[in-house]
Amino acid sequence: KIEPPRWASSVTPETRHRSIQKYIESFEYNFTGENFFNVKGVRQNQSLFRVLEVAKRVIREALPIKCVEAVYLGIYLSQN
Repeated sequence: KIEPPRWASSVTPETRHRSIQKYIESFEYNFTGENFFNVKGVRQNQSLFRVLEVAKRVIREALPIKCVEAVYLGIYLSQN
């Protein structure tokens, strides 16, 4: 399991974004055709809270992801 990036307060936004991208790229792509994470409800106009909860689960379980889960990780990791 790869730990999510952490930064000092002096790190530039560019450096943060690069480390977020590298972290997301460390996940394998889910080619199985099976969804490991329930994102259906999020796509139907649920709250940002739900997006962040899915992202936390992705980090915790470290399973292969699809594109939508990568977007959720980016949103979660770019929050303060």
